[in-house]
Amino acid sequence: MIKDYILFLTLVCCLTETEGELNVAWVDTVDAGVVDTLNIPLTSYWNNPTLLSDYGYNSLTENTLIFMVKACADSFVAMKTSTASAVSDDTYELVIGSYGGSRVVMRLNGDTKINLAKTELLSCFAFRPFWLYWTNDSCSLGKGLDVGVDELINWSWNVNTTVKDIGIMTGFGATGQWLFYYGDNNTDIRAGPLACSQQQSNAGLTTTSTDNTSASSYNGNIVRVDIRIDKTSLSSYKRSKSSAPDSRISAVCMGAVGVAVLVSVVIAIVVIDILSLKIGPTVRKHKSVND
Repeated sequence: MIKDYILFLTLVCCLTETEGELNVAWVDTVDAGVVDTLNIPLTSYWNNPTLLSDYGYNSLTENTLIFMVKACADSFVAMKTSTASAVSDDTYELVIGSYGGSRVVMRLNGDTKINLAKTELLSCFAFRPFWLYWTNDSCSLGKGLDVGVDELINWSWNVNTTVKDIGIMTGFGATGQWLFYYGDNNTDIRAGPLACSQQQSNAGLTTTSTDNTSASSYNGNIVRVDIRIDKTSLSSYKRSKSSAPDSRISAVCMGAVGVAVLVSVVIAIVVIDILSLKIGPTVRKHKSVND
């Protein structure tokens, strides 16, 4: 807990020393299960991540995302992108700590493009800092609070690519606690002093603590006003109350079988009741004659 708090204070130091106004938000993510672009259709995939636009982040005006995450493994950052000539949106899926926490993976529409082994990515007990930076023709992901330093992966995409939205989630048995911050009016958050990156370079990387205090307990009176959000207004809450269509043959067949079983049960009950109405009077009549 103490090391997490030190890292949090270091981040606040960077925020206050950086020119321009910055926003801070905490997000807790549940275990989404076996959910990634390899296992479910893209039309259903976006029902799972928590969208940062729900917290005021606008990827159309920003080009940098600084965040910290505390999770054992499988922390996902999904980017929905488009180009002027594209017929449909593309989904870039970044997995930090895949394969039990040991790899960084990047997939494009379910096709694995990057799969690299990396050490000291995530921790079950401490927050780890990361940065995501993109231009209209490339994107990169790295560790730390200093953008451009300690890069993990980078890739090129089509010229004039626009990032429409970003979502975060955890899955495959992992839950997560996230802290992310961003600038107002496209404030360049890389303008913070280099001293900040030096102060946090080793913070949170190694810990023996087993403290499970939630991320929200650290905000105190510093950012509580800025992060209060009505959960019922979030897209993730609204999606939890609706069903997404699934056009896969296996899903359609399973649904058809389920409907057939339910209809058969209802018909069987109705038939039994009808027969009992017809047979009942006949039996009583025979008994009367015999008497």
